[in-house]
Amino acid sequence: MANFAIVIGIDRYDNPDFALSGAVSDALRFADWASAHGDVPPENLRLLLSSTTDIDREHGAADSAAIAAVVHEVLQGAAAQADRLFFHYAGHGLTAPGIVTGGPGEPMLVPSDVAVWTRDERLLVGFSQVITRLRMVRPATQFFFIDACRDFTLEGVYQPVIGPATSAWVPVGDAEQALSAQHILYATSPGQRAAEDERRRQGIFTPALVDGLLGAHRALAWSQELGQYEVRFSTLARHVKAAVRRRLAAVEGADEFVQEPQTPLTGAEDAVLARFAPDEVPKVQVRIQVDPRLARQACRLKVAYPLPGTEAVIWVDGPPVEQSSVVELPPFDYTFSAESPGYTEVRQSHGVYEPRVIALRLDSRSDPARSDVPEGGDGELVVTSPDSSAVIGIWNGERKQVASGSGMVYARLGPGLYRARLMLPEGGGGERLVEVVAGRIMSIVLDAPPPALTAAPMELLRRHEIRPDEHGYLEPAEQLGPMARPSLGSLLAFAALAANGAEQAERLRGLGVADVWDLPHGGSAVLAIVGSNRSEGLPADAELVVRDQWGSTLDRGLFDVLPRFPVAAQRHVVLPPGPAHVELRFPGHTPTRYAITRLPNRITVLVTVLEPHGRVEVQQYLLPAAGDNPKARLDLRRMHRIELAQRFYSTGQSVPRLDDLDDLLYGKWIDPLLGCLAGYMLIRQGETDRFSAIAVHNMLRHFPGLPDSYVLAALCEPEERDELFERALATGIPVFAEGFRALYEWVVASGRPVPPEMADIATDSVPGSPWTAWAADRPTFVVRDGTFEVPPFGWDDLTNAHDRIRRVIGGVGRVEPADGPSFSGTAFLVAPGVVATPTFVVDGFAAGRRFTVDFRAEPEGRPMRFAVLDVCRVVGTDPETVLLRLAERSDEDEALPDPVPVARRAVEPVSGRTVVVVGHPAFDSPAGAVKRVQPGRILGFDGQVIRHDATTAPGTAGAPLVDPHTGLVIGIHYAAQFGDRKEGRALPVWKLWPR
Repeated sequence: MANFAIVIGIDRYDNPDFALSGAVSDALRFADWASAHGDVPPENLRLLLSSTTDIDREHGAADSAAIAAVVHEVLQGAAAQADRLFFHYAGHGLTAPGIVTGGPGEPMLVPSDVAVWTRDERLLVGFSQVITRLRMVRPATQFFFIDACRDFTLEGVYQPVIGPATSAWVPVGDAEQALSAQHILYATSPGQRAAEDERRRQGIFTPALVDGLLGAHRALAWSQELGQYEVRFSTLARHVKAAVRRRLAAVEGADEFVQEPQTPLTGAEDAVLARFAPDEVPKVQVRIQVDPRLARQACRLKVAYPLPGTEAVIWVDGPPVEQSSVVELPPFDYTFSAESPGYTEVRQSHGVYEPRVIALRLDSRSDPARSDVPEGGDGELVVTSPDSSAVIGIWNGERKQVASGSGMVYARLGPGLYRARLMLPEGGGGERLVEVVAGRIMSIVLDAPPPALTAAPMELLRRHEIRPDEHGYLEPAEQLGPMARPSLGSLLAFAALAANGAEQAERLRGLGVADVWDLPHGGSAVLAIVGSNRSEGLPADAELVVRDQWGSTLDRGLFDVLPRFPVAAQRHVVLPPGPAHVELRFPGHTPTRYAITRLPNRITVLVTVLEPHGRVEVQQYLLPAAGDNPKARLDLRRMHRIELAQRFYSTGQSVPRLDDLDDLLYGKWIDPLLGCLAGYMLIRQGETDRFSAIAVHNMLRHFPGLPDSYVLAALCEPEERDELFERALATGIPVFAEGFRALYEWVVASGRPVPPEMADIATDSVPGSPWTAWAADRPTFVVRDGTFEVPPFGWDDLTNAHDRIRRVIGGVGRVEPADGPSFSGTAFLVAPGVVATPTFVVDGFAAGRRFTVDFRAEPEGRPMRFAVLDVCRVVGTDPETVLLRLAERSDEDEALPDPVPVARRAVEPVSGRTVVVVGHPAFDSPAGAVKRVQPGRILGFDGQVIRHDATTAPGTAGAPLVDPHTGLVIGIHYAAQFGDRKEGRALPVWKLWPR
């Protein structure tokens, strides 16, 4: 039965600045494969292109409407009779920063008619609009190949301090009702950019993809049953990841890219995309070198292809043999052996997928040769890792996993070659090719890859006698034992755990993390640790702010650098239990907040490490305090399993061994976040009954202060869902992003008003974060040509009020003293020729100081200045407001703009409602005080002062505070204060008109 394909390539965008050079050629390359090799007939190919040159090929447009139309066509059954669906996209992409448009970290495709991505938000195509919807229709097998950046939305916009995380978006919805198995391969991970080879006018990802589909050696797996090579999705993904790394290294100017293709786990079984007969696959040349010279005269060389049921030895040479022998072999895994009288036989196993040289050196043998290996039967393989918690997997020659375990794996296997490797959360685990011989026990120890640490932390660890052993493992503490490639975040987390008095952890204690575990009964504490694994080191003046659920500041202060480990700093505070959020402030970054829960007799540990290329690792723990609690004694080995589970979860993966989830559930007594983590994993896999049977009621009973307890229970107990979600809402913000999303969606679906804090998080949540994390400061939008770009996802109140806000923008100007500095504040027209501003903005005017108001203080274009002539009236507000009359014509003989719409009667500003300030903040320098639209929300109103949280700066005083729902100015911003919480203050504008 024929297959169906949707292929999209976009080089030309309505915005010329978005233009690409290789997306269309990549799309055509995939379309050619689909037509020639993918069994897609012409009538089943939907080719959508937007090219900068003429394309002599029938195709449709690649705009938003066309993409939606072909997806709708498949939803209506156009591909229902096909065996498979291929979806290939080459063009711009981005990662949704909020959850109002798109899920957390959801990839978004950018159609050709997107010119201003913020303004054209509704033209973007989210994966939920494509992959999630297509999951519910046939064909039963679907493949999605996305060759696009995933950081485009973050360019030129505020960037949260935690940066892009790494977790993968996966389709959501009822897995039991899904009609298709989906396989997804992205060109990049969230927050990363995809490179183009401009010289060749092509990308990096798609050429590697098509090469793999056409049978590139590393994409192949052998099928013993069929006697053919297969390109499976798993082997294709492995080939593409390796090929992208190689090709990226050869592209000039690619240093700025951090491109790591990603395969989210959708639960679909591996699928075969292509098959090749052995004679269709080119052979690989191998040169075998034998030493010493004296052994060659009687030496016999063998190449074995040891699969059960096959003729093992496929090539023999000698005696004698030359120093260098050449053999051509089909791509596969082989054992190479050399034997000569008087020498010990040497055997080596190698994968042969590209030309290579293999050196075999025979050693003199003093004992007689033995031949006591029985023929036939199985052999035994024992694979160990010095890290007892490390996950180990074993795969056979057909790339099928045959065994797994932690620390040590024993398997009884048929003779043949097997691959064993460490399964690390971030990938890159050490791999060994080993031959299992009938009747023998083969034992190997897996080496760990080098720690992913930069020079500074590595050198500091050595000073504390923490260094890699001969197998590459670090041993931070005797009780902990060796660890395979720990991250800096993990080491800092274990240093915090060691401060609780764990035995045999002196090296970790030496890092200097504070001991805050001896709490008063019923108390709680927060310990925040920040670290840097970047070459530039730890940012100076990092600050921590802890606030309660109402926004009141509980603690604020700078982090203290660890004197004995200066790539990290810490701050801790003892607090009463309750919901809260912590805010990290680093110079040069937008402050970022995390939801936390302070439980009685527990310590919240938050570890944040700045990793290279903008990535940030975050770990969080809720650990028992010391004292009389017998469960408070922490076993570092058990905590290592918790730490590994967090890392797997944070990278969007399930724990490789499903039985480990039960261990995680029972581990909730050590850390209730562990029970939550296991719960979300089980629910993601459709195993709610398993979580209900083990943990739900205990989580509710023993950890009622944790909002995630109620969210998980609601997801497992449909009949009590509303009541449980209500209790979650009353308890606080869930710690996990999955929990927050579930609660937020329930609030929206139930028709309840969205609480302001939830709206903020939904708007500004950090892409890809497994934790509930969001940007603290509001974005600001520069005015150009009297208008502004529609703001980022989530600010729907502004999107729908764009024209109303524009009517205000024209009547706002920058106040400029004639004798300098270049500006003193903002004013706006409240009547024809009359502006209002606080008196202090025009200080000295009564004494003869001259001022002008520029209504076109924008980044480009000429000024539009009007002289201030005299005072109309002074209003006795607090602070005092002055109404000033302007000249009728500007310096360039232009007429005055129209007055802005003003609320002349009292209104009631509603807490949580969106507002905007239109003014001239000088964030960096006076020269940068251009006109901006600055959104925020109402914090409160006491009859005299309107409090708001729009991001402002010096120069904004006198700016109008606008209600975008009505378009009316309701206040005059005059100051911001930084007490318990950062907030702006505005005078009610109706007080300018006496009753």
